Amino acid sequence: MIHTIEMINNSSLLDGIKLGYEIYDTCSDASKAIIAAMKLLAKPSSTGDVLEVHCNYTDYKPIVKAVVGEVYSELSIPMARIFNVMLMPQISFASSTSILSNKGRFASFMRTVPSDVHQTKALAKLVNYFKWNWVGVIATDDEYGMSAVTDFRLQAQKQNICIGFNEEIPTYVCDDQSTQRIQTLISKIESTPNASVIVLFAKQAIVVKLFNEIIRRGIRRTWLASDAWSMSRAVAKMKNIKTVGNILGFSFKTGCIPGFLSHLRNLKPPAEGYNKFIEKYWELRSTCSKQNKNYTELLEAMRMVKFAEAKRLFYFDESGDSINGYDLIHWEMEEDVTKFKTVGEYKLPDKVVYIYDEAVKRIGKVGIN
Repeated sequence: MIHTIEMINNSSLLDGIKLGYEIYDTCSDASKAIIAAMKLLAKPSSTGDVLEVHCNYTDYKPIVKAVVGEVYSELSIPMARIFNVMLMPQISFASSTSILSNKGRFASFMRTVPSDVHQTKALAKLVNYFKWNWVGVIATDDEYGMSAVTDFRLQAQKQNICIGFNEEIPTYVCDDQSTQRIQTLISKIESTPNASVIVLFAKQAIVVKLFNEIIRRGIRRTWLASDAWSMSRAVAKMKNIKTVGNILGFSFKTGCIPGFLSHLRNLKPPAEGYNKFIEKYWELRSTCSKQNKNYTELLEAMRMVKFAEAKRLFYFDESGDSINGYDLIHWEMEEDVTKFKTVGEYKLPDKVVYIYDEAVKRIGKVGIN
């Protein structure tokens, strides 16, 4: 984000205007996300930055003009409700739950990824492609997981796919009760051998917790990964990860940003001020309303954005979602390293799964071997 802002400031894109930024780490916690949202809506005053309460926010001018974030849907939802009051443009680069497409409830929310409606359809068509008609489904017990399961069950029904079991996994996995629920879930997997293919909607930290026990018990299945962990290095680096079976998943389409690697290599703290994120980076390397009309020239302008990057056209649809599809990722597990190989894609315009790798095409014939 800093790199992009610097590129804009060094260009003639916003003639006579320089962008600044504030960055907050919400630590994947909804309460902290709400606090950050209120800080971003604050107004400068002599006594410090404050969020003023008004009946009408037409002429209210907070410190920032637009917000990028959050990552997880369960954090973007409460933030979007707050930003909606002032029609503050909010753009997420990862929150994919389908309810965020509802512009009646989340008028100022946009995202650079597709809605989960498309991902669940892609997963169902992938299952159908391999002629797997009996699958298990596991999802976290939060907005992301529950919404994804609802959408997937609907799409699976259209493809005549039977759900062998449908289980929830706790979003927070730090207490004894969560550990017991995971143990019960794994016993369910063991007792349903016919469901040799399992669709898993969960964050990487939860997948790590689940797979630790899956590996310990020697359970082997074919796993279909949601975007939340389809390219997770934390999962890929797990000891004996290759024993869990084949892993396929859809990931958001990505591309290389010109100049970004050079930016990382030359990353330095600002001349004035303090940037703990840069210090942490080096540490890791070394070791629908008329209200607020001013923000509505901006919201409308952002919705009309259309540009090409890495030979791929980008724009928002009428729901504020990205129209790009997904890359199909296959985990190629060797002795000491796991590689994420793009073996196909799901194209949104024609709603078809394309697989270009012959070895992956054979997965459907050999099952979990």
